[in-house]
Amino acid sequence: MASVGQILAIDADLANEHFFKYFTREVLPGKREPSRTGIRPIQHRLRAEDHAGRIDPTACQDMMAVIGEAPEPFVIIDFPAGDTDTTKRCTEIIVEECRENHIRLIVVVIVGPVDPTPLKVLPSLMPLLRDCDRSVLAKNTHTGINFEYLEASEIYQQLQAQPSIRITEIEPIGERINEALRVHNVSWEFLATSTPMRIRVEARRLRRNFHGMWLEAISHDAV
Repeated sequence: MASVGQILAIDADLANEHFFKYFTREVLPGKREPSRTGIRPIQHRLRAEDHAGRIDPTACQDMMAVIGEAPEPFVIIDFPAGDTDTTKRCTEIIVEECRENHIRLIVVVIVGPVDPTPLKVLPSLMPLLRDCDRSVLAKNTHTGINFEYLEASEIYQQLQAQPSIRITEIEPIGERINEALRVHNVSWEFLATSTPMRIRVEARRLRRNFHGMWLEAISHDAV
């Protein structure tokens, strides 16, 4: 998306911080600054609990206020993975705020072939997937290609019936490239331009394919 316009990248998954750290570099102990042109990364707490341990939607409302005031035309949020309670409380707020402020809402869910978690999480996400402008279900083929358990489920059939759904597959990534991306925190741009030829050629091809896949999946004309 950075090839299209300026981006506000919000890391709401504070237990991991991978999203925030990927787009920043440490300049002083405990202090980081943006490392990529055109991408402004921030962290924002999404889950707030009251004195009784119940989820308070105030944090989500605050985040939507930040989005509404952002000068960037694109905002990407990394949600806490599998936290269905937070998602349920945030769904109505996010949908309502996006509609009121004429913000196009795209929801992407990435599922694996051997993890049963999606069958528990997707039903909770259904209101958000149904009410957003575009929903994308991306099958992650990195760890396997057998999605029979998911495709045979009732929730998968319900998703397929949604007019706004786009189901796609994330192309498998070679082990050396995966190690560089996840372990050494190397960017796709570096892999595609500054690594040995055998890695650079494959990384360039994958990067081009990924760009095409995501842009096609979220476009207005995608079927």
